[in-house]
Amino acid sequence: MINAFAGSENPSDLIQAYFQKLNKQDEVIILTDLPCGSVNQMLMSYLKRPQTHLVSGVNLSLVLALMLDQTDTDTADLIRQAVIESR
Repeated sequence: MINAFAGSENPSDLIQAYFQKLNKQDEVIILTDLPCGSVNQMLMSYLKRPQTHLVSGVNLSLVLALMLDQTDTDTADLIRQAVIESR
């Protein structure tokens, strides 16, 4: 987990370091608070990476739905369903 702007570290450096540690087959769901916020914009370039998903405007209900899901659902479908349920 990266808490952008929570400390003195540059969030862009933290994000880059995180993605460099991943294997190509690793799936990533990125959750941000503001759809047009600076962190969201920093992460947009990483969407070119396969199996990388970005969800913004996140609330607690959505986070819980994503984390607690026990099904073997396709990640994109899981995100779509969690967004609908968390509204």
